[in-house]
Amino acid sequence: MSTYTITTEEDRGAAIIYVKGYFNAEASVEILAAADNFLRQDKVRLILDLEKTTVINSPGVAALMDLLIKVQTDYKGTLVLAGLDSRKSSLLTMAGVLSLIDSAKDREEAINMLAS
Repeated sequence: MSTYTITTEEDRGAAIIYVKGYFNAEASVEILAAADNFLRQDKVRLILDLEKTTVINSPGVAALMDLLIKVQTDYKGTLVLAGLDSRKSSLLTMAGVLSLIDSAKDREEAINMLAS
């Protein structure tokens, strides 16, 4: 049984990937595949919504860096993280991720950031 769920949608020009549950190595594979699907369609404004993510482990943090490089370097796009609580923010700050990726309090703020 899977400990995570990955879903996607598009809203106002933003491609959104939702991660529910445990953001581990297995989830990372699906997240990167979902991002690839959007990027190949020239949808380069991505939001990774982590509001319902319960835990992010080391492979999950590494996947965030892989995703950032792919979006920014390979596709000249923009990635915004949404839905970070204080625990996720602390982890990603310690890992150096938040110094490289923009974040928003929620999905709506992230969409507005990408629109400006």
